[in-house]
Amino acid sequence: MFTHLLQGLLSRLIVALIGFSVLVISAKYLGVSTRGEISLFLFNIALLQIITEVFTGYHLVHFMTKFRAFRIYGFGFAFILCITLMGNSILWFAGKHIEGFFWQAFLITALVTLHTFQCVMILGLGKLKLYYGLSLLQPALLLCFLLGYVLFTSNLTLETYVYPLLISFGLATLISFGMLWFLLKSKTDLKPFSSLPILKNGLAAQLALMMFVLGNKYSFYLLEPGADLGLYAAAITITESVLIIVSAMLPLYLSKIASELRTEKTSALTLKLGASAVLLCTLGLIFLNALPEKIYLKLLGEGFKGIKMVILYYSPAVIFTALYLILSNYFSGKGKASLVMKSNVLGFVITLVVGPWLVNTCNLKGAAIVAILVYGLNAAFLTYHFIKQSGGIRFIKN
Repeated sequence: MFTHLLQGLLSRLIVALIGFSVLVISAKYLGVSTRGEISLFLFNIALLQIITEVFTGYHLVHFMTKFRAFRIYGFGFAFILCITLMGNSILWFAGKHIEGFFWQAFLITALVTLHTFQCVMILGLGKLKLYYGLSLLQPALLLCFLLGYVLFTSNLTLETYVYPLLISFGLATLISFGMLWFLLKSKTDLKPFSSLPILKNGLAAQLALMMFVLGNKYSFYLLEPGADLGLYAAAITITESVLIIVSAMLPLYLSKIASELRTEKTSALTLKLGASAVLLCTLGLIFLNALPEKIYLKLLGEGFKGIKMVILYYSPAVIFTALYLILSNYFSGKGKASLVMKSNVLGFVITLVVGPWLVNTCNLKGAAIVAILVYGLNAAFLTYHFIKQSGGIRFIKN
């Protein structure tokens, strides 16, 4: 178990380092306005991926031993194509797409969701090392192709990022498909298939995730899709990097919560992990805020002036997120995902009510304040129910 945790942490750390390298290269060479367009482009893809994962998400691992794998893949492939086409069309009609990049968005969304789906199926077949390897493949390919485009082309625009992204996911998808096909062709699989249990299981989880993401990232649609969005997106990417340790421990923690029947023991573990997560994130944020802004500008470019201010304002939201991640996994592992859903819906309502006013009034600071309000409310709501379930303040003192 510890080995799996270490592998997961190492994999996430490498992906984070590659992601940061991609951020630095794209920011340095493409500028803050193009980074804003990239952020909106990726945000739209992420929203559609959340919807496709109603069927293709990680809950699918549970059903890999219950249903015929080839039928799961066939239904998932068709589901991805339908959601990708309909979702991108809706975003285009709503005016949320980057102009002139509809077909690129459609292709990349399909490849992103299909590659992730194939990796989930590989994970469900118990090939954990292969899953971690494939998780590293696409970010590494993106970094290589982006470097090639930056060094050998003079047209440094949004296309400089989009086409390396398209090629990297195209190659990664072909490789993950080949690996999955090799694993499945040797299986004599005669189990029946029904999509309804998978869809029902995934719907609540993905709806909760959608509300959680929109609770903060809805500000992407409220900010100007150029320099402001580029600066804000870069700042929150850097600030949220301190969550990597928390996210690495979550799978192991969730498995322990799900298997442990004694509430007192799981509550004690949750309390310790919650306190540790908040402490580690706070130390990481102190370090990020202690760095002089000239270091950020040296890495990202002069167009990112003011990024340290956004990091400072956004920092409390990350601390609340660390606590929320532990508590939401606690309640999910205990079969009380409805509490997580209620928390996220409340946060999204707050965004819809005060978000437009705060962003219009305070711009980047307003967007950060929205995140603090939303994630603070999420964490407070779940903390209240955790204390209530655990027996009150006396348990915490003990």
